[in-house]
Amino acid sequence: MAKSRAGLRRLQEELRSLEARAVEARKRQGKPWSHREAVKEAKRDHGGGKLDARRVGEWLREAGRAPRDPDQVWALVQVWSAWAGEGPGRQEERTWRHLVDNAQPVPERGPDTTEDNDDLVAQLKALLHQEPSGASRHHWYPLENGLFPVLADSDAARRYFVSLLVESVIQTFGNEPARFVFVLSVGSRGEEGQSFPVYSMWSHHREFVAWADHRHATGMRRMINARLNMSNAEGLARVLQDLVESGQTMAGWRWEGKLGFGPAPAPHVVTYEPAIRRVLIEHDTAAYADPEEYDEKVTTTSEALRYMCAVGNRPAPAITSFDRFVGNRPLLQLTTYLLDQRTFDFARFRVLRDDPETWNFRYPEVEAELTRPT
Repeated sequence: MAKSRAGLRRLQEELRSLEARAVEARKRQGKPWSHREAVKEAKRDHGGGKLDARRVGEWLREAGRAPRDPDQVWALVQVWSAWAGEGPGRQEERTWRHLVDNAQPVPERGPDTTEDNDDLVAQLKALLHQEPSGASRHHWYPLENGLFPVLADSDAARRYFVSLLVESVIQTFGNEPARFVFVLSVGSRGEEGQSFPVYSMWSHHREFVAWADHRHATGMRRMINARLNMSNAEGLARVLQDLVESGQTMAGWRWEGKLGFGPAPAPHVVTYEPAIRRVLIEHDTAAYADPEEYDEKVTTTSEALRYMCAVGNRPAPAITSFDRFVGNRPLLQLTTYLLDQRTFDFARFRVLRDDPETWNFRYPEVEAELTRPT
């Protein structure tokens, strides 16, 4: 039950944050912004069904109940997103449905509820037992994790973050072309009753994250100092816009960032082409759970990050052949972990310092289990 309450809190945080951005925009435009108005548009334009304002209030209350119908939530999200000028895409729909699913009360498990998954895990562990350990004297390093708190998860904050990442790519790779993947999710942190959004990023290119982190820390100090002297949201938006403009040391560059801002970890592909002065950052929505669908069969760190998000975000296992895992012990360990634990843990990844696309995945618990005398 604790897990379902945590899922409900996460859903409530995302809904409240979206509503706040939507209401702020409607107030600036002098338009109605009540729950009743949002429900009316949701039912008229997005198939909101039996959604009503009372039900929306129940979802948002501190001790509220989880929504049962993801279609109603998605209808409401589309209205609030349109009010905020954000316009959700298909990948956001999957994210919101995932949030609703995780918010549901956990039912009592019958004796056969996990039988299929347990069987998959057992077969993967048997394969691991047959694979060579792959131990080496290489120096492995963890992924770099950057936490980027923002004052509000607004359009201005998101544009600022995209420009920050683009600038970091240019500063990190210079004249060397690059193509790699990082993972992004949106969470929240709080203390003393206050909560604020945090963009969390994992990457095997440590300098890329470190540069962005340093730049962001400098920018946040400027925003906080400015906010002490500004009492309205428009003033804060101007500060964020100033940061975007001042941070763009990429005059003459073509760049585009299409990021998936949501609570579920999402992979993003960076394509850096200095010869033609172009940077592209795209949310990867392919979600391939079959290693054969990947060009390098999940032997690179970038593909492993994509694979972890694809499998980890699925409600049920999707393994059709175990032959795909033979000879790739890191992939075996990663898949075993995902199906065994049903959670994300990017801190278990390891990469080589001089070749960050070479990866490993730590699952010492299963290693101990396999080597334990029977």
